[in-house]
Amino acid sequence: MKMDRWLDHLPPWLSLLALAPSGLFAPGDLAVMVVPLILAAVVEWRQWILDRWRRALELGALASVLLMGAAHIGLLQLLGYLIFILCGIRLVLPRTLPQRRQILLMGFLVFLMAAMSLPSLDFALWAILWTAGAAACLIHQAWSIPASRPPLRPLGAWTLAILLIAAACFMGLPRVKADNRLSAWGIRGFGSGIGLAEALDLSERGPLRNQTGVALRVAPRGTLSPSHREQLAGRMELLKGFCLEALEGARWEVAPQTPQRNRIRVAKPTDPELSPGIGLEFQLAPTSTSLIPLPYGTLILRGPRAWLLEPQPGGGIGWEPPPRHTVSMELAMEGGPLETEPLGQERRIFLTQTSGDTKSADRWSRRIAPEDLPAAAMAALLTAELRSYRYTLSNPSGRAADPLEDFLERTQAGHCEYFASALACALRSRQIPARVAVGYRLGPWIPEGGYWLVTQNEAHSWVEYYDAAARCWRIADPTPTAAGGSAYPLMTRLRHLQDALIYRWDRYILRFSGEDQATGLDWLQRQGEALTASPDRWRRPLEVLIAAGGLGLALWIMRRFKGSRRSPSGIRELTPLLRRTRRICPPAPGETARAWLSRLAALAPTQQERLLRLADEVDLATYGPGSHQTLRALAREASRNFSLPPGAPMEGRGFR
Repeated sequence: MKMDRWLDHLPPWLSLLALAPSGLFAPGDLAVMVVPLILAAVVEWRQWILDRWRRALELGALASVLLMGAAHIGLLQLLGYLIFILCGIRLVLPRTLPQRRQILLMGFLVFLMAAMSLPSLDFALWAILWTAGAAACLIHQAWSIPASRPPLRPLGAWTLAILLIAAACFMGLPRVKADNRLSAWGIRGFGSGIGLAEALDLSERGPLRNQTGVALRVAPRGTLSPSHREQLAGRMELLKGFCLEALEGARWEVAPQTPQRNRIRVAKPTDPELSPGIGLEFQLAPTSTSLIPLPYGTLILRGPRAWLLEPQPGGGIGWEPPPRHTVSMELAMEGGPLETEPLGQERRIFLTQTSGDTKSADRWSRRIAPEDLPAAAMAALLTAELRSYRYTLSNPSGRAADPLEDFLERTQAGHCEYFASALACALRSRQIPARVAVGYRLGPWIPEGGYWLVTQNEAHSWVEYYDAAARCWRIADPTPTAAGGSAYPLMTRLRHLQDALIYRWDRYILRFSGEDQATGLDWLQRQGEALTASPDRWRRPLEVLIAAGGLGLALWIMRRFKGSRRSPSGIRELTPLLRRTRRICPPAPGETARAWLSRLAALAPTQQERLLRLADEVDLATYGPGSHQTLRALAREASRNFSLPPGAPMEGRGFR
C-alpha cells in the first residue's frame, strides 16, 4: 500500500476537522460530509480498484446534487456536500499528479470555508495543522517530478491570506451559524453534573461530578485596589438566578406567583450614564436558559439587546430567546437593603407550607432550637449547626428512602441542595416564610485577565427567609465551604491563563464585530461628514497625501515591472548572476537576455556551455513550457561558478 495515496486523504480530513467546531454547519450536515471520506478510506484500505465504475460514480454525484437541489437545501450546505462528494470520488479512483493537486485544492476550499466563521482562537491551531499537512503533500508530490522543488514559499502566504480574508469577513459581515452546535454550553441539572437546576429533588441522586464550563465572567470597571476588590467580592458573593417557592412533598419547584426583583432597572440605550454606583461588566457564556445571575442590591442593567430582557419564572430576569453566543452587558450596583415585599396572608401561608416528607426537618430544628425565636435568630442558629456538617459531592444520602432525614440524622454530609433544602424546610416548619434561591457563588479572581471567573462548578443553592420586623428578605447560606484547594496548582494556573486569553478574544474581537461594529461605522460616517463640511481645512493635507501615495505607487510599479520579460533585469531568476557580473558585464539598454548571456559567454569561454544552456532555458521559460524552478537552479549554478580567465581584456570588464 503506497504511502502517497494515504497522504492524499490528509487535507480533506484536516479541513473537515477545522470546519466542525466553526458552527457553520449543523452536526447532521457534518455527518453527511464525512461519509464520502470514510468510504474512500475503506476503499483505500481494501485496495479496491473502481476505475471501471468511474462513470457510475460521476452520474451518482450529479444525481445527488439534483436531489439536494430538489429538496431545497441551502446553497452553503449544497456547496459543502458537493465538495466532499467530489473529493470522495477523486480519492477512490486511480489518480495521477493533477488529480492529487485537485484533492489538495478542494481541501483548501473547505479550509477557507471554515476560516470564514473564525469562531475562536482554536482556529489558529487548525491553521498550523492544515499548513503542515498541505506542506507534506506538496513535498511528496514534488518528489515525483525530477529536479522539482515543492512550492512551499507560497504556502505560508496562502495561509496568511486565508486568515486575513477571514478576519476581514469576520469584522465586516454578520456571523453565519447553524441552528445547533456539536457541543452546547447549556446549563445542566444536578442529575450528573454540577449546574443550575429548575427543580430541587433530593431523591434518586448519585454522586456529582465537577463541570468546568464557563457560566460568566465579571470584570470591574477601572482599577481597584486589593482591599476594594475584596469588599466588592464580598458584596457579590452570591449571584442569584431565580427562586424555588413551591414545595411538593420533598421537591422544590418554580412558582408562577413569585414576584420579580424590585430593585432591578433596565437602562434605555439612550441613557448616557448608568449610575454613580460600582460599574461592572458581565460577560455571559451561551446557555440553554435565558436567566442572568445577578448580585443582590440595587442594580441597573444595560446590554446590547436590552429590549429583549424580560422577567423569567422564579423572579429572575433574562433574554428571550436565549443568546447563542457570548454576550457582554454593563451593570451598575448600588448599596441598599435586600428585596422588600409586603407579605400578605395568602403569600405567608404559601411560603410556610410543609408536608409529611419534611417532618424530619421539624424534628431536627426543635432539637437544635427548642424555643421559638425571631426569624433572624432562628436562621442564624440553624445555619451555624448546618455549617458544622461536611460538604461533599459523593452524595451519601442520595439513595436513602428519606434523603433529607438520612442527611440530618445519619450522614450529616452532602452538597448545597441538602443544606439549602434542610434549612428552608426547618424554617417553614417554625412558621418562618422561606424559599430556596438558585444561582452561583462568585468564582476566583483571575489576575491575568482582571476579572472573576464563574464556572458551572460555582452553581449553588442557598436560602432566603422573610424578616417580618424589617419586611424584607434576608440571606442564609448554610453550606460549609469546600475544604482544600486544587491538587494541581500548575494546571489551575494554566487554565486561568487560557481563560484570560479567551476572555480577551471574546471581549475585543468577537464583541467588536457585534456591538462595536455599528459604533465604528457611525464614527467613520461622522468623520466623513466633518471632512466634507470643511473642505478648505483638509484640502492641503489631502493633496499632499494623494501626491505621496501616487508617487509611491509609481515607484513601486517601476520597480516591480522594471524592464520587460525579455530584458535580463526583468527576469527575477537571473538576479544572482546579475549581481555577480554587474561590474564586469552589465546589460546594455534594450539588450535581450540571450544577447547578454552570449556576450557574457564570450568573456568566459570556460563557462560558455553553461551560459548558453541558461539562455535556452530563459527562452523556454519565457515563451514556452519551461520550468521556472529549473531556470532558477541553472542561474544560481552559473552565478556560483562564474569567473573570468586570466588576462581578459579590460574593456570587457566594463571599465571604459
